[in-house]
Amino acid sequence: MVSVLRPALVLLALFTVLTGLIYPAVVTGAAQGLFPKQANGSILEKNGFGGSMLVAQPFDDPKYFWGRPSATAPFPTNAAASTGSNQGPSSEALRTGQPLRGQVLGVRRPGQPPLWLSANAEPVRVAPGEPPHGVVSTFALLPR
Repeated sequence: MVSVLRPALVLLALFTVLTGLIYPAVVTGAAQGLFPKQANGSILEKNGFGGSMLVAQPFDDPKYFWGRPSATAPFPTNAAASTGSNQGPSSEALRTGQPLRGQVLGVRRPGQPPLWLSANAEPVRVAPGEPPHGVVSTFALLPR
């Protein structure tokens, strides 16, 4: 047993040092030496806060993922000015404990007519009188 365990522990220690310390140090050092500006990212600092230049870049090419439209001026993807709640029928049912039925939701699709869904949200309780522990949501596609 010891004859098998000792080589395994030695290899574990060796590869931990090699892949956890030496390799990252070599790659980081090479990046800092060869690409000093790019190696640390595109960090901006303003009023004591840091952020990246690459976050929330505007895009309008259809080949990219179409995120939720935002009405944040002056840029359409200004996350700092966004106050969206991302709440739906299930959030309301969980908060109030009351079921929601027949909530109509529209889903925008670029270049296509919107899809209309009927949403139902039913709170789930472990025992009567307790607050809901979760919500079961169902959706049905509505005819055009």
